[in-house]
Amino acid sequence: MVDLTKSPPRKKQRAGLSLFVEVNSESRFQELKERGLSLIALHNLKLPVIVHNSNDIKQELFYNAKTKRTNSWRIRSPTRFTCHNCQAKCIYKKCYENGKTVFILHTFVPHTCKKEGNKKSSTHTSKDLANAISLLTIRNPNLSVPTIMDALESFAPELGIHDSPRFLPDDQYMVVYRAREIVRTKHFGSDIDYKALLSIKNEFRTIDNETFFEYKVDSEGHYEACFCIPGAFIRAAKFCLPVVSFDYSFSKNLGNRKAVGGLYIFTMKDANNNVHTCTGHSGRETIITWKWFLDPIFRLIVKPNNMALISDEHTSICPAIAAVDPSFTKWSACITHRKGNVVKRCGKVAGELFKKAAFAYSLEQYEKCKDEIKKFGNKLYEYCFGEYDDEEQDIRIKTNERHYYRAKMEFLNRDEAFEKYYRFGITSTQTSEIINGAPGAARSLFGGNWRYYHPVKMVLVSYNWYMKRFNALKCETDKFSNILTPAGMGIIHKRLSNSTRCTSTAQVESLTTEAFARNPESGTEICSVHDDEDDTYYSVNLRYGTCTCNMWQEFGIPCKHACALLKRRNLDPYRFTHKIWTLQNYKKMFEEMGGLDCIKFAPYHLNENIKPPLHGPFEEIIDKETGKSTTVCLCIMCGKKNLHKIRGPPQNARLKSSTDL
Repeated sequence: MVDLTKSPPRKKQRAGLSLFVEVNSESRFQELKERGLSLIALHNLKLPVIVHNSNDIKQELFYNAKTKRTNSWRIRSPTRFTCHNCQAKCIYKKCYENGKTVFILHTFVPHTCKKEGNKKSSTHTSKDLANAISLLTIRNPNLSVPTIMDALESFAPELGIHDSPRFLPDDQYMVVYRAREIVRTKHFGSDIDYKALLSIKNEFRTIDNETFFEYKVDSEGHYEACFCIPGAFIRAAKFCLPVVSFDYSFSKNLGNRKAVGGLYIFTMKDANNNVHTCTGHSGRETIITWKWFLDPIFRLIVKPNNMALISDEHTSICPAIAAVDPSFTKWSACITHRKGNVVKRCGKVAGELFKKAAFAYSLEQYEKCKDEIKKFGNKLYEYCFGEYDDEEQDIRIKTNERHYYRAKMEFLNRDEAFEKYYRFGITSTQTSEIINGAPGAARSLFGGNWRYYHPVKMVLVSYNWYMKRFNALKCETDKFSNILTPAGMGIIHKRLSNSTRCTSTAQVESLTTEAFARNPESGTEICSVHDDEDDTYYSVNLRYGTCTCNMWQEFGIPCKHACALLKRRNLDPYRFTHKIWTLQNYKKMFEEMGGLDCIKFAPYHLNENIKPPLHGPFEEIIDKETGKSTTVCLCIMCGKKNLHKIRGPPQNARLKSSTDL
């Protein structure tokens, strides 16, 4: 190590030997930086220098070019560099010292040229350009700098930006690069946003006192999670279809900012197929994490409105539900996710057979599909209705039919007996998947790229999207004049059209006909209707609003068999529709939601006690695809997705829990 506070040591050496001064990276960045010296400066003191890493050569060249205000170096070979405009050169020799490869600075000729400004180049600063490219970068934050430069050259020539080769005198790459980073930090957020969480919580209270906003930090103040349930979301729940769909979505990297954790998305659908949403952020899916999010959802949404839940089959979800409410049994699995698992195991044809069974309305249709699956193969049958081996967790799982098949949906009531329940046609996490759309995709209601936001900023963005979206929908309600919502009208018009292929069997209805037969269990006004399409008879009960096809009960709108009977009796089918589909109920929902005010993005008071997430420990792993060794963080917030698949409770934990989910 060289002591730079003293004169360089002079030692007599034997002829033919050179005096080598070994300077490692640590000393260069600490001691040499303080003195303003470099390895090349030491070489000028007649001290040949050994460099252990070829990357250090490049850093020294950039250092020299910056201090001398010259043009960048031109690489002739890995160890030979020259200048574009003068005779400057730098030559290293590759040697081996104690079995290691080292580079010895052999020849160095300093620059004599000066960096001249290009009169045609832009005089705008990065801050000025940030305003010009803000719209472009916000729409697609992953645009490369050359692409942005091409766009500015084509559509804003007055700025004087043009895409020229790197390191030439008129190179403007770094100016545009810094402008892009300014837009990314300003619009997509940064780690400073963690410090604003307390101030954001107080702001939500000011806007809407019923809005739930909470965040969690560890004992040292490091951020762990945050969750926002808008007050409008809570008030609209009783007017929506009684199913809450939820899902987890991974965050995305944005430039030098690594992805942190993921988003927890909860959605509901109203009677006009509009998606109500609330979001939170935390690390990967665990029982503790899901419990923290589900607890306020149960307290504010599920229990007061007697709602059901639907999600994918992640092993931590059902145990978390059981931990929040041991008596809750209205959970069902997403049919689309389950179908994907069937396709992986048995192929596309098997997937369609499973889907047909899952969407069957009546037990008769369900049993027919079950027979078709049994004929297809024993492997598919055992996976759909019996027991199967889970290779990932190395356990045997028993399939509970009431979690996957519409015709078998049941829950435990207060009398500890199974009771049928319906989900208004919702069989998958489609509403959550819409929000969880691929960045840039048209189906993403956030306009694409929403997962690139900083975690705290993303929660605010989702809140404002919800407010703006339903403010616009509220204005459209004045255009509707029918009895039902547009979505409800579309369903009942289709069923009235299909009812022409159904016939009531009571040709002359009187008190002696089947139409007025009394049944103490199912009520009165029962009539048999023949469906000409499948040549089947169905029993319609107008008093209790049921049909043996189960479509009336499932959607709350009279099925085609009921419509055929209602038309024969000159009864209004809209009067037999569930009130949730009425336009009056839909408009009342907007009245109850109240003022839909957005929240500001800045400025906020910063609390220094709230710190960014704590990372670590770090571990060296081998990538299975490339075979290369890489260092990853094992914390709950980041690292490789597959690395975090820590074995949790088996999927049949819902059968072992006290809830029998």
